[in-house]
Amino acid sequence: MPSSEHQSQGRLLRLIRKSVDRFARSRSTAKSHKAIEALIQTATPYRLLLETIREGAALLAPDLTLLSCNPRFAEMLSKSPDRIVGQPLLQFVTSEDRPHLEMLLNSELDGVRRIQVKLSVENAPPLPAELIVRQLRLEKTRVVCIVAADLSEDRRFTAENNLQSLLRLSRQLEQAQTNTQVLSAALAEVKLLLGYQNLWVYLFSEDRKHAKAIVARGQTSEPAVQEFATLTIQGDAMLEEIAAATEIVVIEDARTDLRTNKEIVARLGNRTIVNVPVMLYDRHLGSVGTGTFSEEGVRIPTKSQKDYLSAMASHMAVALDRIRLLDECQQAEEEVRKLNQDLERRAAELEIANQELEAFSYSISHDLRTPLATIGNLARMFLEEYAAQVHPRGQRVIQLIRDDTRAMEELIQGLLAFARVSRQPLQKQWVAQGDLVRAVWAELLAVQTERRVELTMGELPACEADPVLLKQVWRNLLSNALKFTVKREIAQIEFGFRQVGEENVFFVKDNGAGFDLEQAGKLFGVFQRLHPEEEYEGSGVGLAIVERIIRRHGGRIWAQAAVDRGATFYFTLSASTRIPHGP
Repeated sequence: MPSSEHQSQGRLLRLIRKSVDRFARSRSTAKSHKAIEALIQTATPYRLLLETIREGAALLAPDLTLLSCNPRFAEMLSKSPDRIVGQPLLQFVTSEDRPHLEMLLNSELDGVRRIQVKLSVENAPPLPAELIVRQLRLEKTRVVCIVAADLSEDRRFTAENNLQSLLRLSRQLEQAQTNTQVLSAALAEVKLLLGYQNLWVYLFSEDRKHAKAIVARGQTSEPAVQEFATLTIQGDAMLEEIAAATEIVVIEDARTDLRTNKEIVARLGNRTIVNVPVMLYDRHLGSVGTGTFSEEGVRIPTKSQKDYLSAMASHMAVALDRIRLLDECQQAEEEVRKLNQDLERRAAELEIANQELEAFSYSISHDLRTPLATIGNLARMFLEEYAAQVHPRGQRVIQLIRDDTRAMEELIQGLLAFARVSRQPLQKQWVAQGDLVRAVWAELLAVQTERRVELTMGELPACEADPVLLKQVWRNLLSNALKFTVKREIAQIEFGFRQVGEENVFFVKDNGAGFDLEQAGKLFGVFQRLHPEEEYEGSGVGLAIVERIIRRHGGRIWAQAAVDRGATFYFTLSASTRIPHGP
């Protein structure tokens, strides 16, 4: 409101108060209307002020009849004063605004109230106006004083101010990284535009059972922002209404409104409370509120102010949701970081445990070889020297001891080989795989002279690897293919590589016994066998060694197979091993 309006209202109310005091002292016994009319006619200062102030002004009787008005009030209605005085005020207000105005005028008013209405103007569109209402008492008679301000010009000015404010707010909210920054930016605009000194936000939980309250307050440019404990919505009448509302909720006077907690109101000094839903599309994120406290008195927001607050809440919704997502991402990142730290710690502990276990296994296996060899040699010597003196059944027992010690020796040799793979440091260099694999195949084929084997050799690229360990990989895979094709009339074995994306995938394929893929999980375990030992020899360590070597190079290994239809083993090496194809 312009300052001149404040001055006019104040002067008018002071003169009316002075006249009321004179009237009360006179103890007139005349009827109320006549007494008031007489007072108006004789109160020359009041009449002069009423006729000269810029705003419209009028005095109403208890039945809301116009007792007096100034020329400006009549001008706003496009009527002469004599056509207005004596008429009900409500007939000069549009029908949509009458119920609310009538309720306000008939209520017991404490202090000044404001209300925006549209006045019915003769031969013209309705005129938007703000009525400033104050109630006075002449002994037992209630008199209502009204000052009316034309909002048609003010609204154009207000709309421009609102737009500029929202633009400023948008720029601030784009840079906001915390809820505190959002509230501080919004409060700065609310203080500048509407004069409210406080702002708060209720952020609802997903289940709408709780609301986190954040409050910004202060007269300075840097308001104090405080995040309160989470509130329970159920059982709090005001919070329940706010959580369900999709429109602005206004509590005109918290001291008398049934929805408020009077103990809290008394402690905080609430007067007018305004809560605006914070909506993002169809999601109700929470509510942003403002209002007056204590000496600020009751100040009901106008329609224009409500529109501004709704627009402000829409801008805040985007920022608050963005910050919520940012907070959730940061929390998730922190959880992932903690999980990674825990995983790294556990991996380090597991690595230490594995190293200790491997060292123990290596030590035990090495220590067992001597007594095992002694047992085997003693059994052999016993049979050689005393076989004739021993019952055939005893000879079979001694032979079983020899067979089992040989099997045990093979297992220990396999275990030591497996342990050496883990303990041996990698000595990487560029390796011509084609030459290496052909040399391995020649060694293996030298002991397969009586078998028919068809070998398909694909091109292999050079790679960076430990040549000794890589040779062990190819030896184990190719010997595995030879072993499981022993029952085939013609063994068909193929090796090569395929480029899958940026990755070189090497393979060894055979037409042998194959295996059930449901048991593939056991394939690379130490001493794991998928076939009977009496059918296919071996210690069950070969593929475990291959898997360990591949893993140490940063690669992976897997297999595809079907029972009696052969198997294909695939493996990759780390990215650093890939170069253009070579011999």
